[in-house]
Amino acid sequence: MFKSPQHTRSGFPRIEALGYVSDGETCLLAEGGDIHWMCLPEMDGPSVFSGLLGGAGHFFVGLNDGARPVAQRNVSRSLGIETTWETPAGGRLVVTDVLVMVPGSGARRTLVRLARCTKGQVQVTADLKMVFDYGREPAKWDRSVARSRDGLEVRLTTDLRRRGVFSGDGLKERRTLQQGDGAFISLAWGDDAPPKNYQEAERLVKETATYWRSWLDSGDLPDHEFGDLIARSALVLRGLCNPSGAIAAAATTSLPETPGGVRNWDYRYFWGRDGAMTAMALFEYGFREPADRLVRFLERLPEEDVQIMYGLRGQTRLVEETLTHLSGYEGAAPVHIGNGAYNQVQNDIWGQLLELIYKTQRGRLTARTWRLVVRLVQGALKAWGQPDRGIWEVRGVPRRFTSSELYLWVALDRGSKLAEDRGDTDRAREWAKAAQEIRKEILEGVGEDGVFTASAGSPELDASCLLIPLLGFLPGDDWRVRKTVHAIAEGLEYKGMLRRYNAEEYGDGLPGEEMAFVITAFWLVESFIAIGEVGRAEVLFRKVTGYVGPLGLLAEEIDPGSDAESDAESTGWRQYGNQVQAFSHLGLLKAARALIKAGRS
Repeated sequence: MFKSPQHTRSGFPRIEALGYVSDGETCLLAEGGDIHWMCLPEMDGPSVFSGLLGGAGHFFVGLNDGARPVAQRNVSRSLGIETTWETPAGGRLVVTDVLVMVPGSGARRTLVRLARCTKGQVQVTADLKMVFDYGREPAKWDRSVARSRDGLEVRLTTDLRRRGVFSGDGLKERRTLQQGDGAFISLAWGDDAPPKNYQEAERLVKETATYWRSWLDSGDLPDHEFGDLIARSALVLRGLCNPSGAIAAAATTSLPETPGGVRNWDYRYFWGRDGAMTAMALFEYGFREPADRLVRFLERLPEEDVQIMYGLRGQTRLVEETLTHLSGYEGAAPVHIGNGAYNQVQNDIWGQLLELIYKTQRGRLTARTWRLVVRLVQGALKAWGQPDRGIWEVRGVPRRFTSSELYLWVALDRGSKLAEDRGDTDRAREWAKAAQEIRKEILEGVGEDGVFTASAGSPELDASCLLIPLLGFLPGDDWRVRKTVHAIAEGLEYKGMLRRYNAEEYGDGLPGEEMAFVITAFWLVESFIAIGEVGRAEVLFRKVTGYVGPLGLLAEEIDPGSDAESDAESTGWRQYGNQVQAFSHLGLLKAARALIKAGRS
């Protein structure tokens, strides 16, 4: 579906209107023929097109003279974007954008933009201005090759120019196409040769579609009303999976969680929590490889203290910097690269990673994976009773968050079961006993009303307590679970959706409130099912998925707009926060699966 208008009053593309293309190493975000964000050589590297954050660099292919595209869609069952343009005289141009994936070999480190005239006559325009290092180093082209100061080499090939290679600061070309004609422009930054002509470019576009469709076919996707949503979210998540095994939390940095706000963070890294949840969500639909690759990645990490996050190639230092030369999305500064949370204490990490291993590797643990299990359980035992920053990475005062304690219980519970599987009875007994003691502490921290809160004895509601039934800590028919679900559904409600907490009460160390947090609404869907309120779960699921962007994307947060009782089409809703958010899409996958298992729709 194509919706208008696609731009804000300040001229920025609406976050929900962006399209997403990935090859697992890097990705791009585009709208209306423009590439607004792309990093090279990998997703967590410096950007070469930074318009999404008010910076330099652009890459436009389409029609000029004030024309706007009349349709934009995803390539069916693939990671590619098709944009259709029409002229007043009836000419039609279709531009297809892909990051090339080849069956049997994977990423080619090549961007192909293919333009085809499908009706009448059009004059296609290409306008390329590449700026390395987040808009600080203008690319200088020499015989169609640009080199950055840090050694990145990008090669351009195209048939839009009839004069062969080019030099200079950028490329601007126009060419008239008749019906049936085509043209291409390509950027390549790897060892593989870029396409030399239209026929080669077209073949790579087709091979990319074949790759992604074959990947979808390797899973176990349901033939269901929610099937298209599920397939698109699966593709989106697979696009965040780096060949190293790491999984990025999102594709962007510093898209604001509130309009013009300061809650702007760099999510282009691997968080153990987000990555583990992503791999498990894909595993539930039959996609085993992301989980297996992630476990191998974890096994290769240094054996000293486990961090809560790493770079996509395992980098351990992710020092947070501010890019003052970038104005930010709609003026929302600061713009960050790196993330100061990399050295935070977050005690859920132990249970997150052990849940991953338990769910996806049980019955086939290698000796190396078992050593990882022992190390993670030992880390959980050391963390037990210690305050932390919690699942929401608060920058306020540390405390013993309920969800962190919950995941410490998960760590010891899953660890004991894995030890029992291996016949290690001493460890199984020791870890099971510790799990029971943690469980006892958590239950003792519940108030007389039976509602689990952010931490023992605190009044603040926390949507992460919805994980209590989802992780099997208590069954859905336990009165405390029902009380907690209802309290969160009512107390954190925001325009028909759900906040993760009330920021002013919670003390997260940052100014301002937040919008509705997407994954927590999906947790609430699952929790409603757990307590037997399946009809209510389905209503909420349909509401949340009504805010999916026209090209199938979900950012971190949603402002449902002016009227919570209306549908998404009529409320002036917006998405906020980093786009292509793993948390949001994995939440959709899990909630959809729970509804299907409950027999709804």
